[in-house]
Amino acid sequence: MGNRVWKDGGRVGTIITIVVVTALVVAGLWFAWTRYQSYSTVQNLSQRFSISFPKDARAIVSKEEESFHGDGYRYVKITADPEKVNDTILDDREYSSNRLSQESIRMVKEANTTLQLDLGTQLDDLYDQPHREINNESGTLIIIRDADSSEWHFFECLI
Repeated sequence: MGNRVWKDGGRVGTIITIVVVTALVVAGLWFAWTRYQSYSTVQNLSQRFSISFPKDARAIVSKEEESFHGDGYRYVKITADPEKVNDTILDDREYSSNRLSQESIRMVKEANTTLQLDLGTQLDDLYDQPHREINNESGTLIIIRDADSSEWHFFECLI
C-alpha cells in the first residue's frame, strides 16, 4: 500500500507543494508590502515636516490626492502606544485644547470631501479635540488627537 499523493510520478504531490509554497510566498510579500507602506507613510511625514514619531507609530489609513500642479490634500491616521509618545509629535503636551480655527476647520472639511474620507459625525467631534498645526514650505499639517487615545489624524494641505 503506497502513498497515493506521490503515485503517478509524484504529480499530485508536486502540485500540492507548488500551491503551498506559492501561497506562502504571496502571503509573505503582501505582509512585507503592507508593513513597508505603513512605515514609508510615517517616514515621509517625518521628513516633510521635520517631526519625530515613536518607533511603533504606523499608518492605519492613508489617502492623498494631488493635482497636476502638486497642490492637494493628504490624510493619514496613525496609531501608536500612548505610553511611548513622550518627546515626539504625538505628545499632546504642546497641543491646543481650544476649538480648531475656522481656517483649519475649512481645510479639514475640504480634505474630508476631496479625499472622500467619510469621517461622518466623527468629523464634528474632531474640531474640539487637542490639536496642533505646523506650517512650512511643504504645506500645512493639522494633527488632531482622536478621542481614542492611541490614534491621531493628520490632515495635510499641499502647496
